[in-house]
This record gives sequence, structure tokens and C-alpha cells, in this order.
Amino acid sequence: MLLIHIINDIDEAGGAIIVSLMVFPDGSIDKVKIIISTLPNLDKKAVSIVKKYNHWKPAVFEGKAIEQEVYVPLCFPRM
Repeated sequence: MLLIHIINDIDEAGGAIIVSLMVFPDGSIDKVKIIISTLPNLDKKAVSIVKKYNHWKPAVFEGKAIEQEVYVPLCFPRM
């Protein structure tokens, strides 16, 4: 089962994954990528989790919503 493999990966590695993405003025996202990696299985899961939340609050500059690159840390404690 995939969940068991993910739990085993977390148990062995732990650590943090940093995901970057672009948030556009309408709240949509694109260009999701891994900046700091742990294990390939965890990286893929992190990207899919971030992509599920497709409506983000955009950055605002001088009263207008703007495009902004965002970094999201996802922490997996060692079990």
C-alpha cells in the first residue's frame, strides 16, 4: 500500500520539503516545484497536496493583487 511506503519513508528520513509555486492575482497557482527535497515519494506527495489547494490569497501591492512566488515548507517529523 502506498500509505505504508510513505510512512516508512518518513520514518527513515524525516525532514522538510520546500515547495515553491506562483500565486496569480486571481488566486490560481502554477509552476509548482520542489526546492528542497527529501525522498522522491514524499516530494510527489507534497506537490499533489499543494496542487489540491488551487485557490490561494494573492499578494497585494498598492491595493492591487499581484503575481507572487511563494515558498511552502512541509515538515515530516522522524517517527
